[in-house]
Amino acid sequence: VDLDPKNAENHYWLGASNIEALQGDDNFFKKGIYAFDAQDALIDAIELKPSHISARIRLANYYLNAPLIAGGSTSKAKEQAMELMKYDKVQGNALLASVYRHNEEYDKAEEVYFESIKRNENSEKVYYLLAEISLEKKDYKKSFEYLKQSIKYYPNYKMSHYQFGKLSVISKQNIQEGIEHLKKYIESDKPSNLPADYWAYYRLGQLYSLINDDEAAKKAFSESIRLNSKFDKAKEALKSLR
Repeated sequence: VDLDPKNAENHYWLGASNIEALQGDDNFFKKGIYAFDAQDALIDAIELKPSHISARIRLANYYLNAPLIAGGSTSKAKEQAMELMKYDKVQGNALLASVYRHNEEYDKAEEVYFESIKRNENSEKVYYLLAEISLEKKDYKKSFEYLKQSIKYYPNYKMSHYQFGKLSVISKQNIQEGIEHLKKYIESDKPSNLPADYWAYYRLGQLYSLINDDEAAKKAFSESIRLNSKFDKAKEALKSLR
């Protein structure tokens, strides 16, 4: 930033780096410094380049998650979402819906997603996110319906397959389908930001346990532990079957 102060990208990465440092440091005073430096840098990035989508999303998420004393503000997050819509309607709508979800204004969040679908301004995540809202409302039937729509319209969006299995565990419904979707998830190539396969095998083990197939459950939990030897949840689940 010192070498090239007019470069918005430099300010963005400075802000992003401070957020990473903030999340990894337990020192209260250091966290305060990181927090305010992050805000300043992201605001500078946006002032230099108002169309900087990543900076607006990072800043909005900071406002949503930070305490009031550190500058947290849902109204400021909403402002960023509204501004973002000028440059990217899909990302702006997604961010606005996130603000509503954070405030537990689920009806408003759903309305944003429905309008996005209606105007064909949605992304591959839209039905998955609707399923997430229904899950938060404990409306399992609707959540399954949205996941089925997600898989139908966006078959390459892997997260919906994983979520179907997870929802089957939580609701104790559609177990066989949940098993099949988790198997598809495990067999697929997926980006590193999605749940790792050891989580998928753990969910698979839970589903086999629900239908009393202890042998298949043991195999799934053992594979989860093989992939991550420090995964205590799978260890506890396997121990309970012995």
